[in-house]
Amino acid sequence: FLVWVQVSWTIFLAGAELGYAWEHRSQRRALARAARMTRRERSTWAVLIAALCAKRFKRGEDSPTKQELVSRTGLAEAVIEDVLDDLIKAKVLGRLSDEEGHYIPARPVSELRVSDVLLGVIGTDGKGRDEAKLAAVSGVIASFWDTITRHESNVLLLDLDVD
Repeated sequence: FLVWVQVSWTIFLAGAELGYAWEHRSQRRALARAARMTRRERSTWAVLIAALCAKRFKRGEDSPTKQELVSRTGLAEAVIEDVLDDLIKAKVLGRLSDEEGHYIPARPVSELRVSDVLLGVIGTDGKGRDEAKLAAVSGVIASFWDTITRHESNVLLLDLDVD
């Protein structure tokens, strides 16, 4: 009897594992793609997501939810969460405290630029790093970011064609 119970449970649990793997195969592919994502790709997605939120807000439409962004971009939910967290920390986006968790611009959309998003995703605070090692290049980096923020391609998020 005990052998029969053991075999039955083994078959049942193996079937459950296979069912779970089959059901979540697309998410597994998305996570694998996310693991190979470069900083540039991540920054590009952040700009696209921020621009989408800004444009919808400007038009008075419903702001996107995390699930909508996942289905629209094809990225893994964990990647979308990370990008949204970066944008919230950078005060580019804010999350509404409703059930679905809509994301809206945290600043006036007429002031949000591509460089705001890039600085938010890449980070500028230097926390957790050895400041002495960074001091040697800080002037160059500051000049670089100054050039980027003043460049003509640093357009408003509203001017991007993401719809």
